Amino acid sequence: MTTRSAATAANSAVVQVRPANAGEVDRIARVVLNASVDTVDSAWLVDDRPDRLAMFAIVWPAVADYALAHGRVDVAIDAPGVVVGAAIWLPSAVRDLDAERQLLARAGRYADRFRRYQDLLIAQQQTVPTGWQLITVAVQHGRRSQGVGSALLRYRHVVLDRYGLPAYVAAAAASLRNLARRHGYQPASDAVLLPDGGPALWPMARQPAPPGTEPGTDAGPHPLPDDRTDAPHPGHEPTPGSRQRAWLAAPRPSRGGRL
Repeated sequence: MTTRSAATAANSAVVQVRPANAGEVDRIARVVLNASVDTVDSAWLVDDRPDRLAMFAIVWPAVADYALAHGRVDVAIDAPGVVVGAAIWLPSAVRDLDAERQLLARAGRYADRFRRYQDLLIAQQQTVPTGWQLITVAVQHGRRSQGVGSALLRYRHVVLDRYGLPAYVAAAAASLRNLARRHGYQPASDAVLLPDGGPALWPMARQPAPPGTEPGTDAGPHPLPDDRTDAPHPGHEPTPGSRQRAWLAAPRPSRGGRL
């Protein structure tokens, strides 16, 4: 094992990955906000950074809250019990038109950018098998390059592999593309350029793998999620031909019901 691999394994060993709970929404949103606020696609959506911070401080809690009810949210917890990473997943064949309208209303002068971004994502989803979409995998700045992102992906992939379900991600950042490749994601179609000089979005899909054969497992084995409470069984899965999901889904009514 190389020095880098040994360090990665040592750091990953103190991270516990488990399903998130409703009381962790704000902590999840904070990690995702800090990790995503300066990505190339976020900067294209909202070019003014103070505006971007204010808007994403509303958007990410809503996304996390919705995904807890209708998708999956996994968190990586370090030894002191701090959330240092999160992965948000949603079924790839559900669309919430009310949420789209709420988002565009909130976007103000950036509404056209959000609409075009959303339309491109929906078009890309037509090229991949129905399954689960990775909305984001975010790691706290001080814990990057320590295997946290890999641990989060492995945790969910164990379940997807068990049920024979594909996964999909639209990746703009090179770091996300590289992480996805290490875990078996392959280009699903040609990259799509966001207009007005924006970055490329790369649709990537992962087919289910036999248990224990997933690429990118250099940090060692990971505990198996509990089938009874966490596995996306077939009764929860979208069916082929369902409407495609927008990039943002509506928040649960328990948190106000609006973005």
